[in-house]
Amino acid sequence: MCIVLTKEVIKKICSNAEGAMNFLERHRDMHLGEVIGNKELFCAFLYCFVMFAQAVLTMANYIIVKRNFDLPKNFQESLMILVDSDIIPENLEPQAKLLVELRNLILHNETEVSSENIQTIAENLSQFKEIYIAIKGEIGKILGEK
Repeated sequence: MCIVLTKEVIKKICSNAEGAMNFLERHRDMHLGEVIGNKELFCAFLYCFVMFAQAVLTMANYIIVKRNFDLPKNFQESLMILVDSDIIPENLEPQAKLLVELRNLILHNETEVSSENIQTIAENLSQFKEIYIAIKGEIGKILGEK
C-alpha cells in the first residue's frame, strides 16, 4: 500500500498522533496495575503508543525524502539521520532509539510486552513528545508553515 503524503494527509497524521499522545498522557499517571489489570485499557495504551510512534516514523521518512538525505535501512536509522541532521535534538537520541524498540516489541512480540515496558513508555512520554514536536516543526518548514 502506498500513501501519498499530501498536506491534508500530514495534518491527519498529526491529528491522530496528537490524539494518541493525549490518551497516553491522560493514562500515564494511573497506577500501573490499573493499566495492566484492565485488558481493554492495556490494549488501548499499546495501540495509542504504536499509532503515535508510527506517525513519528512516517513523518521522519517524509523529511528524509524531501531533504534528499541518505535513505535509511530501518526505522531506527531514520530517526538517527534526523538526530545527525540536528532536526531531533541530540539529547533525545536514546529516546528516539527507545521509541523504535518499543514499537517493534509491541508490533512483533506482543506476548513479550511487560509492565516494565508500559512503565518505560509512561516515563518517556515527555521526550517522545519532544521528538514529535521537532519532527512536526521540520515538516512545517518543508510545507512552508511557521
